[in-house]
Amino acid sequence: MTIERSSDKRRHRPRIQKQKTEATDPRSFDHHTPRTLPVEDESTSLSGEIAALLNRQARLLRNQEEQHANERQAAGRATARAMQLVFHLEQAVNAGLEAMDGAGLGRDHQRIRIIKDQLKAQLNELGYRWRDPNGERYTEQLGELVEVDGWRYAAQYQYELIVETREPIVLYCDLVVLTGAVIVGAPE
Repeated sequence: MTIERSSDKRRHRPRIQKQKTEATDPRSFDHHTPRTLPVEDESTSLSGEIAALLNRQARLLRNQEEQHANERQAAGRATARAMQLVFHLEQAVNAGLEAMDGAGLGRDHQRIRIIKDQLKAQLNELGYRWRDPNGERYTEQLGELVEVDGWRYAAQYQYELIVETREPIVLYCDLVVLTGAVIVGAPE
């Protein structure tokens, strides 16, 4: 475009003259010059952002799965320990039967025994049970399931025998989750 001034003094506005251009179809790309687009790196591209989001979500999911696995293990250990405590409760209830009956507390003894049986039944329903190796012959196979807390040597023992169970072997679905603790009697 060029601007011309009119010689007419009355008009102070400049006249704008349009330059003649070739008529082109506005829908055509004939006059368009292609340009190259900048290469998008993964940090700014849509696919890169989606990949980063998916990776972040995958990491969060893995962390949650790991946390849940740790919580399940902790709950399993606590439940196995509860099974050991019910074992000790059973031993105490059985040991106190005569004393409580003699003191006129037979009914209280029965209530405690019922509660203990209910606890044991609940743990059994979850798949937990105990194995009391008391009276069993001490073998290499049994030695893998128990820790020996001590030995008692006496002439009355003809072979190595579990004479006292301090902690039972706790099983979950027939898998050992807690080893037992025992005293072994052996010949002199």
